Amino acid sequence: MMGNESHILKYVNCINYGKIMKIQKDILVVVPAYNEEKYIGKTLEDLLNVVPKQNILVVNDASKDKTEDIVKQYGVNVITHQTNKGLGGALRTGFKYAIENGYSYVITFDADGQHKAEWIPKIIDKTLSNNCDFTYGIRKGEYPLIKLIGNIGLDILMMMFTGLKFFRDSQSGFRMISTKLLRNMNLQIDRYGISSELLIEAVRNNAKICTIDIEAIYIDPNKGTNIRSGFRIMKELISKYWI
Repeated sequence: MMGNESHILKYVNCINYGKIMKIQKDILVVVPAYNEEKYIGKTLEDLLNVVPKQNILVVNDASKDKTEDIVKQYGVNVITHQTNKGLGGALRTGFKYAIENGYSYVITFDADGQHKAEWIPKIIDKTLSNNCDFTYGIRKGEYPLIKLIGNIGLDILMMMFTGLKFFRDSQSGFRMISTKLLRNMNLQIDRYGISSELLIEAVRNNAKICTIDIEAIYIDPNKGTNIRSGFRIMKELISKYWI
C-alpha cells in the first residue's frame, strides 16, 4: 500500500504528547445521547483532547434533562430530536448527517463514559491499514453477569443470522464504519437492536469486518443491554430477518 502509511499518519498524530489528533475532515465522531447530563461533559472533554470539535456530532435524543445545554457549551455539532427515537434512531440521524456532509467514515462513541477517546487512533489505524469497511471494539475484562448472559445469547443469535461460525461482543457500541457501506445498509431498528442490525447488514453487504480489543467499562450497570432488552432485540431481529 504505497502512500497508505502517510495517509494513516494524517489521522493518527501526537496522541502520546497530549496534542489534538489531526484527523481529516472526512471522519465524524457521532455521540448519541439521552438524559446524559451526568456524563456528557466529561465525555466531550475526553473527546476534545483527541478530536477537533468540528469532527464531533452529538445527537440529543429528546433528552428531558440538561444534556443539550451542556453540549452547546463545548461548541461541537448537535442535532436534537423533538421526540425520542431510541439508539437506532439517533445513530441513523448521525449516519445521515455524515453522508449528506461528505464524510467518509463514522465513529460511534457512547455518551456515558464507557468509551475512551484514546481508543480512536487505534480504531482508525486498524481500519485504514487493513482497508476495513467496519471495525468494532471487543470488550475485554469483567462483565456484570446479567450483561454477560445477554451478550452471549445475542452473539449466538448473530451467528444464526449471519451464518458465521463465531461472533464476539456484537453489542459493542464503539465502531468505525465507512459511509460507503452505510449507504447500502437497510437500517430500520430504533433501539438497542441497531448494534446487531449494523453487523448483520455489514455481513450481507460482504463488508470486510475487523476488530480491536478495548477495555470493558461499566459506569452504570443498569444501562445498556440486559436479559430483558436482549429478548426485545431478538424479537426485532426475527421480525426483520425471518418473518
